Amino acid sequence: MLRRAGLTAALAFGLLAAPLAAGAQPAQKIPRIGFLSVGATARPEAFVQRLRELGYTDRQNVVIEYRFGEGKHDRMNALARELVDLNVDVIMAFGDEAISSAKKTTATIPIVMFACDALAVGFVASLARPGGNVTGVTCVTTELSPKRVALLREAVPKVSRIGILFNPANVSKPFEADQTRAVAQGMGLKVHTHVEWRKVLGESALQKLMWENAARFFRLSSTPW
Repeated sequence: MLRRAGLTAALAFGLLAAPLAAGAQPAQKIPRIGFLSVGATARPEAFVQRLRELGYTDRQNVVIEYRFGEGKHDRMNALARELVDLNVDVIMAFGDEAISSAKKTTATIPIVMFACDALAVGFVASLARPGGNVTGVTCVTTELSPKRVALLREAVPKVSRIGILFNPANVSKPFEADQTRAVAQGMGLKVHTHVEWRKVLGESALQKLMWENAARFFRLSSTPW
C-alpha cells in the first residue's frame, strides 16, 4: 500500500511536470494538488515522504489540498466539488467512492486514482488506454474471485456454503460480490447471504451468524485509506 501511495504521487507530479517545464504556466505558479480520500483522516506518511523525494514540500513549492470523507460516503460529492472549485491542477483520488465523485464532478482536471477495479467499475475504457481524464493505479480484485473460492475449497474440502460480507455503498463491491457468488455457485456451493460488514451486524452478531449457519465467509475489503 505504501509503495502504491508513492507511485500515485509520482504519477500526479508527472502530469504536472510536463506543462510546467514547457512553459505552459507562469514560472511563479505553484502547482495545487487535490487529495481526495473516502477513508483517511490524516495525511499518509508514504505520500508525504514521496513528495519530499521528488523535491516538493507542501506550502513551499506545492500546495496540497486534503479532503477526507472519514468513511462517510455521502460526503464525497461535496468534497470533490470543493477541490474543483479551488481549481486544483490534478486530483489524487483514493478509493472507489472518491474516484467516482471526482469523475462525476470534473471532466477536465486530471484524476490520478487508486482503485479496487477501475475497469470493472467503468472508471477507464481499458487498462492500456484509459481515455478521458482518469489514470493511475488499480487492483484487479474481480479476477481474484475464482482463486479465493478455489483456495477455500482446498483449505476446507467439506465446505458446502459461504457467506459474502461487503459494503454496498462501495461502488465496486456489489459487482465483486456478485462475481464471487457466481463462481461459488458454479463450484456447487451455496451462498448463504450478503450482509454489510460490521455496520449492520456488529462483531458479536457476525460471530453468531457464522456459528449458526456453519458457513465460511469472504470479507470484501472496502477502502484503502
